[in-house]
Amino acid sequence: MRIPTNMMIVTTCIMSLLSPAVPATVAPEIANPGEAVEVPATKLVKSDLFADTAYQLDPTATIYRARAFYELTGPTGKEVVVSTRQLLARLDEINAVATLEKMEKTSVYVDAVKKAGMAPVDLAKNLVSEPVDTVSRIGRGVGGFFSDIGYAIAGDDPDQENVAKTAVGFGAAKRAFAYELGVNPYSDFQPLQEAIGEIAWTAVGGSFSVSMGFRAVGGTPSTALSLSKTANGMRKLVRDKSPREIRKINEDKLAAMGVGASLSEAFLSNHDFDPETETRLVGALDSMGKVAGRERFIKRAALVNTPADARMMRDWAELMAAYHEQIQNIREIIVVSSAPLAVTEDRVTHIIYPADYLTPSPGFQDRMQAIMADIKRRELTPGQVWVTGEADPKAVKLLQEVGWKEVRSRVDDKLYAR
Repeated sequence: MRIPTNMMIVTTCIMSLLSPAVPATVAPEIANPGEAVEVPATKLVKSDLFADTAYQLDPTATIYRARAFYELTGPTGKEVVVSTRQLLARLDEINAVATLEKMEKTSVYVDAVKKAGMAPVDLAKNLVSEPVDTVSRIGRGVGGFFSDIGYAIAGDDPDQENVAKTAVGFGAAKRAFAYELGVNPYSDFQPLQEAIGEIAWTAVGGSFSVSMGFRAVGGTPSTALSLSKTANGMRKLVRDKSPREIRKINEDKLAAMGVGASLSEAFLSNHDFDPETETRLVGALDSMGKVAGRERFIKRAALVNTPADARMMRDWAELMAAYHEQIQNIREIIVVSSAPLAVTEDRVTHIIYPADYLTPSPGFQDRMQAIMADIKRRELTPGQVWVTGEADPKAVKLLQEVGWKEVRSRVDDKLYAR
């Protein structure tokens, strides 16, 4: 069978000004290695977090500008995982792989493989097998790249229509399984992409459904990562829509927020944001109603150049949206020293930040003083600092000396639903 030629795939990238997404002990490109500090990983996460897996967490975490860099060793080698929330997401992905591997051993799955007429499936799989390296480099994952076929196929091959339908069906099946597993279908975790890809191909080619698969293994696994209500809603949207449809939905939401066409294009074309990360960020800002300055947040987010920084901006948006919904109305988002801050109706400014561990590292006090000076120039009142992780008592004291009224840690327990 002849594989159609004349295929077109469109990808774009954009620059970034955020801090690097790798620890000083592993990569030299971190901006200021002297600011990095090491702490026991148990200060941030449970010691037995990966006890039931084939993965081992290094006992030491590197903290750089309030973000944690963990070293995780598994069957495929070592990787650096940036942020505590991403570490929990990785645990969920590891458990998802284990569930999928269990699913592949069930009789219902084996029977589906035998019954499947796999000709269009095999051809479609061949179409997506060539560009794996390219896909990995842009952080999308092979499944994410092809979940909405960006091909213009020409020719008279009678199987072309079936191939296209099969490939699109693969994307939909993959998103459906990922949703039930509580993971991002566009994750750059290759073991997940491989495992979920095989299951999705079988679902397309045989009589095998999502409900059948999870019934066979006794249900869906529990997840370690908690999400906001809005984030869970956006995950459903990602499950039900192709990346092309998602982009249009996000584009319309950005326009409604007052984001200009050129800025919207820059943000939506930044492929460090996979479709789910992008959709959750836009959905969080959209949920904030008429809050002013959301275009400033998008302008800041458009500058990222690593998937880790994209996820940080997503978490930041979701955290601010949850605060707005549950704690106090935010009137405006401002950006001070590249950090989005929340200004409430009483003109009080709050730092609401997805920090893993606030430490009094070199440069910390200077940065906080610079932010405070800018706030006062705007004739705003400093308020509280809310962070998702821990806060070293010395860092809390410095923040209060600079002028912040109160520091609250572990706020994700309050703001995110289980």
